[in-house]
Amino acid sequence: MKPGRDVSLSEDPLAHINIVPKNSSGNPGMLKNFSSNWPELLRASEFQADRERMEVLIPKLAGQAKAGNVNADDLQSLMEVKESMKARLADEIQDASAPKYIRAKRFLDDLQAAVQVLRQPDVAKSLDTPRAKTVRELAELMIEKDLRFAPAVAGDETAYLKLYQQLAAYDVSANRAAESGNVALKNE
Repeated sequence: MKPGRDVSLSEDPLAHINIVPKNSSGNPGMLKNFSSNWPELLRASEFQADRERMEVLIPKLAGQAKAGNVNADDLQSLMEVKESMKARLADEIQDASAPKYIRAKRFLDDLQAAVQVLRQPDVAKSLDTPRAKTVRELAELMIEKDLRFAPAVAGDETAYLKLYQQLAAYDVSANRAAESGNVALKNE
């Protein structure tokens, strides 16, 4: 790690940052911070029954995942609902505006990434908030455990922006400290 003034991280935004093993294609974001803020296209009446099932299944599965014991029948039900919504959404592609369709498709893609996390044997670890108080601690933790940032899911964008700003502030500080050290070495 480069030397420099460290930057504090606040716990609330960190709870909305999705961190996964480098080789994982899953994303726990929807499980960690599910809200009933459905994309406009998926709020249509033809999606109502599937929405209602998901609003029960997602929090239920998130609770099971935190306990480290995902019920296979519940997971299968969630996958069936997702596939039902996906098929129904495909029928809407000609009639829906591109932005509405893309937001709905992204929601279902985020749900698929959550399903991948639910299938992992160490699923409970994927829902943990990293225990880091500073940018340096977070970076060291991610290097040590071979982790990476997963994309933001809808509703997490503000936390990602705040983390980006904190990472950038640390980078500037570290580069200034490194440059100061280089200048001092040249003057010796």
